[in-house]
Amino acid sequence: MLQLHHHQESTIPPIFHVQSPSVSSALTEIESWTKIYPGKVLEYDGQEEFEDHTHVVWTDKSCAKIILQSNQRIQKIYSTLTQTIQRLDFCRYIFLHKFGGVYHDADYTLELPILNYIPEGVGVVESPYRYNEDVQNR
Repeated sequence: MLQLHHHQESTIPPIFHVQSPSVSSALTEIESWTKIYPGKVLEYDGQEEFEDHTHVVWTDKSCAKIILQSNQRIQKIYSTLTQTIQRLDFCRYIFLHKFGGVYHDADYTLELPILNYIPEGVGVVESPYRYNEDVQNR
């Protein structure tokens, strides 16, 4: 059972990132997040910053955009990635590095406010279904 420890005030920006084919397909998937953290739901389109409680949907198009806005080293690394899952994972690290916030899989249901439960630094929620990783990442 996951043990949660409440921390006073989170310094993590209250921006929530999710990868999905489109904003419309993400809307029902992230409903539990938008109920607890009401805010705009939008696709990244070159913005330099976001308002608090923005839910940013990262599509293939928006991931390509942030890579193109990155330095040549990042672009070169990205161009060597041959599998879709590698490109998605790499993009995730780039947008989290640039904007901060919380990344969650679209199928992760939020049941309580999470920001004050994440310790300083990086928090990762992993799937308990590790045996699926081989099949899903082919």
